[in-house]
Amino acid sequence: MTQRTVSYNDFPYPRLTFPRTHPAHLGALAKLMALNVAPADNCRVLELGCASGANLIPMAHGLPTSQFVGVDLSAHQIAEAQRVTDDLGLKNIQFHTADLMDLGAELGSFDYVIAHGLYSWVPPVARDKLLALCGAVLAQTGVAYISYKTYPGGHVADMVRQMGLYHNQAADPGQWPQRMNELIHFLHDGIPKKRSAYRTAVVEHTQRMLDEPPGSLLHDDLEADSDPVYFHQFAAHADRHGLQYLGEAEFPAMCGAGIAPEALERIRAADDLLQFEQYLDFLYGRSFRSTLLCLKSAQLHRDLNPERLVDLYVVPEIQFESTETSSDSREPIDVESQRQRRFRTPYGILEVTEPGVEVALAQLARRRSQAISLPTLFKAIRDEASSMPAGSSLSELDAGQLAQWVLDWYSTGAVELSTWAPKYVNEVTARPLASHLARYEADRGWDVSTMVHRRVRLNDPLARQTLQLLDGRHDREQIVQALLPHILSAKVGSSQDKRSIDGKSEIAAALRQQVDVFLQDFARQALLIG
Repeated sequence: MTQRTVSYNDFPYPRLTFPRTHPAHLGALAKLMALNVAPADNCRVLELGCASGANLIPMAHGLPTSQFVGVDLSAHQIAEAQRVTDDLGLKNIQFHTADLMDLGAELGSFDYVIAHGLYSWVPPVARDKLLALCGAVLAQTGVAYISYKTYPGGHVADMVRQMGLYHNQAADPGQWPQRMNELIHFLHDGIPKKRSAYRTAVVEHTQRMLDEPPGSLLHDDLEADSDPVYFHQFAAHADRHGLQYLGEAEFPAMCGAGIAPEALERIRAADDLLQFEQYLDFLYGRSFRSTLLCLKSAQLHRDLNPERLVDLYVVPEIQFESTETSSDSREPIDVESQRQRRFRTPYGILEVTEPGVEVALAQLARRRSQAISLPTLFKAIRDEASSMPAGSSLSELDAGQLAQWVLDWYSTGAVELSTWAPKYVNEVTARPLASHLARYEADRGWDVSTMVHRRVRLNDPLARQTLQLLDGRHDREQIVQALLPHILSAKVGSSQDKRSIDGKSEIAAALRQQVDVFLQDFARQALLIG
């Protein structure tokens, strides 16, 4: 079966942002290992395989005092990246069309190198060149982020990919996404239920593919080169190029989150980090890694000393479990109660019985996705503790204990750590202002970039129009009046409390309420700046 190469000019990679590639995220994990990395707001970043710059441009926009370089083989995608850069007037980012094989130390020195979706999707000679280049351009305390497909989970991915290539062998690549969708439904409906293990593996792997944009499906899942490796093979390959394993961009995955303690104890017994990581892949059935590397000459300390958190920011990923509990709730904690308190994290439910810990987690849940320094968090907790009965567990809390709690929460995914606090506001001001980048993207119908390096999809056209008006010159009523002609001329119907709204005044009243909802959502999603 002949494997065909899918053109990035004809089928560009979708506009995606990868939060864990941000230098503030990479730098925080490196700091935990005592690697004195460059600060996010004063660093040099290189992205290899940058596509149209959708991941790199928001970084450059949010970190104007840092320098960014993007390289990609596709002249079409680089031209698009350059057009956006010019439109936004960014002066701290450059893009180059180049073959990875032609790059070398002349690029200069970089504090962070990003290669997302590249290593497993190029021929072996290019993989070797990628790691050699990282070794050549990384600063002494630099960090390289490289994502790649892994075994054992990669066996399922490769099996499905081979089925897809066979199914599409006679079709034009433009038809592949639709035909792949048909194949997936055929497999879901047709695999006998008695083949339970095989059926489960195929269904679980292909379920996410049903929602993938065509560019992702073609390049991530059906590329001519798509080769998983075992982690130990990748680590050995990096070692040959003067690089050592630093960690994973997803910290809980390094800690064995969710794995039985007995199993973790058994694989830790050998006291071999790389062996431990390899056995984690066996236990997780991992099919993908985002690994961080640094130079072998860099000195690391893996004892995870809480004192290293002193200059880092805590970014809560935790929320109250109950949907009835507002993230702004100031309900006092009942220190006498022995009930379990439950919080929701990206990795599941966190149950808490210690009131002191609940107070700390509640403070974080109220600040979800907002970067907060340890001293600020400590003060907020102590202020709340001052209103509690004497002798409560928080009365003896010190900064060292809080830092240890934060480390524990980091390993479970309840919080992230960052070296930088993005500048945005979480309250709606009199004349709301969205970033130039977000308004630019909204105008073009793209997903919009938040100030915390994530993307938000605005499915409602009215929300998109509202965001474009947030230039800091319009107050709430002016925004409503600017939107009203579009609503009336388009004869857009609306309803409130299941009643038809026909008159202009009623439409304007409903529109005011809707704009208020949009503005609150934009503030919560880190789309507004001061």
